[in-house]
Amino acid sequence: MSQSQLAEKSALSTRAVRELEAGRTNPSLATMVAIVDALSLSLDELIRNAQAGQATVDLTPAADISPGVTGLTHTLAEPRLSATMLDIDASRSVVLPEGPIFAHVLSGQAQVLLDEERMVLRHGDSLHARSGVLKDLKAQGGRARILAVEALGLNQ
Repeated sequence: MSQSQLAEKSALSTRAVRELEAGRTNPSLATMVAIVDALSLSLDELIRNAQAGQATVDLTPAADISPGVTGLTHTLAEPRLSATMLDIDASRSVVLPEGPIFAHVLSGQAQVLLDEERMVLRHGDSLHARSGVLKDLKAQGGRARILAVEALGLNQ
């Protein structure tokens, strides 16, 4: 549900919903009741969910990224994207996920196989491919750092 939809359903202003969601304001009991009604939840369910502390941010410090393949999506309950940092050399190919993928070369060069055609991606190049198009990837001429983002739950 978008902020504007929640605002409309709860008779709150969009600004009030935005401020609550960002944690800049604390709701009154009347506001809480309006929100749980709009979300079809009980106040107990809302409190339980808040206490469960489901992560809304997934942070991977740069110091935690090592050579090889490092997953960047760890704590979100139902992410729509899966991000991976590839810090690779030319000694091995990386097999990428089957889903739709976006890749951006942060440094170096990489060779990719796209629908049986080899291409070279250079620093700053980006690639967006549908499912099954990107077959493998490896660094070319040294090391390459590539951010790869897969759309989860899509098959196109």
